[in-house]
Amino acid sequence: MNSNAIGLIIIYSLALVFFLVCSFVFSSADMTYGSVSLHKLDIKLSETPNKKSWIRARRLAGDYDRTITTILFMNDVVNAGLDSVSTLLGVTICGLVLNQTGTPYEETWGLIASLTVLVFKITFGEIVPKSISKVNNLTLSKAYSGLITALMYVFAPITYPVSLLGRGVAKVFKQTVSEEPVAEEELHEMIDEIEERGQVDEDKADMLHDTIKYATTQANEIMTPRVDVYAIDIDDPIEEILKDHELYLHGRIPVYEDTIDNVIGYIQMKTLMKQVLSNEPFELKDLLLEPMRFPDTAEINDILREFKKTKKQFALVIDEYGGLDGIITMEDILEEIVGEIWDENDRMQEPIVERADGSYIIDGAVTLADYCDLFDIDFENINTDYVTIGGFLIELLDDHFAKLNDEVDFENTHIKVIALDDNDAVSRILVTVKNEEEEEKNSD
Repeated sequence: MNSNAIGLIIIYSLALVFFLVCSFVFSSADMTYGSVSLHKLDIKLSETPNKKSWIRARRLAGDYDRTITTILFMNDVVNAGLDSVSTLLGVTICGLVLNQTGTPYEETWGLIASLTVLVFKITFGEIVPKSISKVNNLTLSKAYSGLITALMYVFAPITYPVSLLGRGVAKVFKQTVSEEPVAEEELHEMIDEIEERGQVDEDKADMLHDTIKYATTQANEIMTPRVDVYAIDIDDPIEEILKDHELYLHGRIPVYEDTIDNVIGYIQMKTLMKQVLSNEPFELKDLLLEPMRFPDTAEINDILREFKKTKKQFALVIDEYGGLDGIITMEDILEEIVGEIWDENDRMQEPIVERADGSYIIDGAVTLADYCDLFDIDFENINTDYVTIGGFLIELLDDHFAKLNDEVDFENTHIKVIALDDNDAVSRILVTVKNEEEEEKNSD
């Protein structure tokens, strides 16, 4: 009796291992074909058009309804077998223990056996295979393609009607199957691959990268910040306005009343000049155009759509309190896609210049986010309302305006003010990266 029981235990144990391996494979295949990118498979097919395994993998991923129906059917069969074998194994072990020891606790031994199998089932039948497949889905889609294709044909009489039923139910609830969405990271990888194959040059690849990235860029990331906005007071005499040389450096100019937070419109420079040259008297308010307004979190994809719809190219960016945060133009958006656009009035100077000694000359209008990115500072942990590094200096200097040669430490950098503009705003700073000894000395 004991030898028979031991023989059964060995057989059931081998069957248990077999079913666990099958469960591993089908759970892995479930995650593989559910997460693999059709676009990456298309690229593999274009590189190796005669590779049958890649063709099978592409078909399985493309016909996901039938594929997943087959995989789930096989997984259910395997799990049923796993439960049955584990029960038989537990009962056999209990019988053997009872005969050997005479212990009356066969239910306890059966429970222990079932729980042990359950732990193995969750670990090796769910967690481990799906974690592996999520990372290696492209390779595994090829490896599993032969097995899953064969099972799909063998069990087609069962799985095909089930797949059709599932599609029918989806249509009843109007759950139409849409094209696979492409993640931004995937698109960047695809561009890199076609660039490596020489199908596009570096400049075009960079433009494609920027085009993808710009869709989720927010207005406050590319706008001209408030401190750099050139604006006109509606109450200023026209004669005084025309004497300001900076006026002629802008195509569209905001016009405010009392305070810049109260922008009442904007003027086009060509309209103003046309009126001036006509030698006819006019009121500035008669030339005003109504600006579009967007919150600072608006995505530039939406702003561009509104620009095209309204035929306008200028908008105000408003902060959460209703004040002016900055301005954004069509040129700002185009520069985000195709790179910097220069005209005759732009000043040809780099906002960030690294010097031979390792220090940096930085424009005060550089955003605080770009500054932190340059010097590996955690921007997310900085709680401030300032957008530019020049504005942020006010906070670093205990809320007083910066003066020439003011110096202050910020994280791993030392900042010195080396230039102010006509409005006494910070225009250039000298930044030195502190070494570890200096940081330790300052912290002490």
